[in-house]
This record gives sequence, C-alpha cells and structure tokens, in this order.
Amino acid sequence: MGKIKCIAGIVCLLAVSAQSALLVQESFNYAVTSGGLTNGTQNGGTGFSGAWQGVDAPAYVTDDPNFNITSSAFSFGSGSYGNNLSRTSAGGTESIGRGISADLDATTELWFSVLYDQSANAQFAIGGASFLAGGSGTPKFPTDTDTNTSAGFGFQHDSGGFGAVVWKDRGDRSVIGSKVALTDDIVLVVGKIEFSAAGNDKLSLFLGNTDWEIDPNAAISTAEFAVDETNLDTLSLSTNSKLGFDEIMIGTTIGDVGITVIPEPVTLGMVAVFGGGILFIRRRFMMG
Repeated sequence: MGKIKCIAGIVCLLAVSAQSALLVQESFNYAVTSGGLTNGTQNGGTGFSGAWQGVDAPAYVTDDPNFNITSSAFSFGSGSYGNNLSRTSAGGTESIGRGISADLDATTELWFSVLYDQSANAQFAIGGASFLAGGSGTPKFPTDTDTNTSAGFGFQHDSGGFGAVVWKDRGDRSVIGSKVALTDDIVLVVGKIEFSAAGNDKLSLFLGNTDWEIDPNAAISTAEFAVDETNLDTLSLSTNSKLGFDEIMIGTTIGDVGITVIPEPVTLGMVAVFGGGILFIRRRFMMG
C-alpha cells in the first residue's frame, strides 16, 4: 500500500502548481452602480491602499459617470463570475486608478492576470501613478522630475492590435511590443514581469484558455526596458470606449494568479505510465 501512495503522490506533484502569496486581488464585488463610481466606495479586495478613483479632466471630485459596477457577469469557460467594472458609456478618454499597498518589489518576478472584455481602445498598467486622462494614442503618466516614478508595465489595445507595453519614464514615452488581433469578446490576459538587476526588465503577455492555462513558452507579445520596480504602487485603467475588467490578480508565481501550465505531451505520457503502474500494482495486491 505504501508503494501505491508514493506513486500517487508523484502524480499529484505533476498536476499541482506551487503557490506563494497572492499580493493583489480585485473581483469587483461591489453594489451595482448606474451614475458612476462614487469616491471612496469601491475599496474592497486585497493588497490596496485606497478606493478606485477617477482622473478624468478637469478634475475628479465625486463620481465618474462613465465607469460603473455592472451585474452582467462575464462568460468565460465554466467559471462563475459576479459583478465587474465596465465603461458603460463611450466618449473621451478617461482613466481610473487605485493605490497598491502590497510590496511588489520584494521579488525578481511578478505575475498578473485579468479577465478583459475587450475594446478597441484600452490600456492596463501596474505603475507608479494613474494614467492622465484625455489625449489620444498611448496614455501618459504624470510628468515629474523622476524619470522612473511614473513607469509601468501592462498592455495596450488599439486599432493596431493588442500588445505588451513598458512605460519607461514620465510622459508618453514607452516601449511597445508586437501586436496581435483579439478574436474573442472575453479574454484572459496573463502577464509575467521579470526584474533584472543588471539589464532590462521584461514583460511577457499570454492569453489563457478557458481552463485558465497557458503555455509559458508561447508569449504573444513582449516589451523590455530597465524600470525602477520600487515605484510600482498603482493599478491604472484607461479607455474611451465601452469595455470591462474582472478578476484582477497579482502575485509572485504563476499559481498565485490562478493559472496553471498546459501539460506537455511528455508529462501526460508520464502520468499515463504512472497511472498504469498504479492499476497494475493494485491488481497484484488484489490477486494476492
């Protein structure tokens, strides 16, 4: 019987991803709104330092009328999803952001995942500030005297496609990776940020399947630049079109953000061999 437990344990190790700490999580489990987000109300989740706030010009005071919490749950695989954040009215480019209290620089690697109800004009970033509102093209971070304070990692989706972006310093100067077309309405975006002490930091983007799996060797877009990761303390979203976000997670391993690796054929073969071995051993014990 001990042999059976040992072999079964090996199979389990092949199927389970190691997990560390989930640093940030936002599922938008708030009351439904219709007139916009109310200042200070949407402040749940994990790893944040405050509530969601708008930065639409000329100034954000109480409500952002175009972003709302909606109850039209995303349809993605067999998962059960509740309320989400949506831009319910189109118009000029507007941005919202939320401060992050979790320590994102105490690691050499960060992972993030987000369900994205795609729009032809949207940006998502983990950065040093919220995007500025207004304008066109790649959104800007606030201008400051520190060229790294307003840097960030994320994605941009525009008429040219969907791709990885590293905002390398203040203003609109950025490094944009190759872009691809998104065909599904709801997509699972997975990002891997690799920090380097001596060279460029690297962002790799993946599209997860409906089982929340990715092939870590099949990035759809990458972008690189040396960024001061100690300034990453804000989650920011920007758009001028209707779109939605749900299930935002940031962690230090792929398992932290709900993702597993698509099993390779050799791994599946090993599982089959081990499974066959278990049946053989069990049969021998039963016959004995």
